[in-house]
Amino acid sequence: MRDIRNLVQTYGVEGTFTFADDYLAWEMALVILPETYSSMAVTLLAVCGVIYFVTFNIKVSIMVCICVLLVDLYLLALLYYWGLSFNFMPALMISMALGLAVDFSAHLGHCYIG
Repeated sequence: MRDIRNLVQTYGVEGTFTFADDYLAWEMALVILPETYSSMAVTLLAVCGVIYFVTFNIKVSIMVCICVLLVDLYLLALLYYWGLSFNFMPALMISMALGLAVDFSAHLGHCYIG
C-alpha cells in the first residue's frame, strides 16, 4: 500500500495532489483503522471528563465510562466474528454507537445518583 505513496511522491508534480479513485481507496485503507481508534480514545476521555463534571461522582463516572468502552469493544468484536471488512461504514456506525452508548449510560448513571 505504501508503494503508491512512494510513486506519487517520486513522480508527482510538486504542489499538486493525486485525485484518483484507486489512490483515495488506498489512502482510506491506510488511515481508517488508526484514525478510528484514536477518535474512539479521545471521545472516551472527553466523555469521562464531561460525565464527571455533570455528576461529580467518581463511581458513577467510572461505571459510565466502562459501559461505553464495553459497547465499543463488543461492536469491534462483532465486526470480527461476522467477518465484516473494516471500511468507512462500520467506522461511522461505531462513532454513532459511541454517542448512543454515552446517552444511554449517562442517563442510567444519573438516575442512580439520587
